[in-house]
Amino acid sequence: MIYYIYEVPGEKNGATKDWETRRAYNFNEYQIEPIIVETMEGPDTEEYWQVVGDREWYYADLNGYERGKHYVEMRLNAIKGGLKGGLVTGTTNLRNAWKREYSVKGGKLGAETTNRNKRTIPWEHVLEIRAKYKPRVYTRKMLSIEYNETDNVIKSIIERTSYKLP
Repeated sequence: MIYYIYEVPGEKNGATKDWETRRAYNFNEYQIEPIIVETMEGPDTEEYWQVVGDREWYYADLNGYERGKHYVEMRLNAIKGGLKGGLVTGTTNLRNAWKREYSVKGGKLGAETTNRNKRTIPWEHVLEIRAKYKPRVYTRKMLSIEYNETDNVIKSIIERTSYKLP
């Protein structure tokens, strides 16, 4: 198993075994391209997760960032179906990370997610996203940039797995 210790410059250090997913998540979250500072190869065991997490904290201390939860704790939560970085990890379906709720804010219907930012997407935006999306022409990536949402949010809007009228 290969583990990646990375830095989001000016923000934080982190550790992951799924670099591409974590890179995309951090880029969407901070609009900064994360960089790999070290790779480590070892077994996928709790003992080695401790080593990986200690190394992550070493870089956090070195760069003056706050230490987040230890990597071993995050991996154990993932096994139990918990959350890491706002994304569902382990074998849980990613779409289940977004609880579908609906609210009326300022007299306008909005589709609300229960992500950590508690953002509400105006219903007009949901309809615009669905109307604009054309595979290989007006892509999810283009929409995620335009509407400042993650690719997964855009995907759930397009596929109608989330953001439905009650």
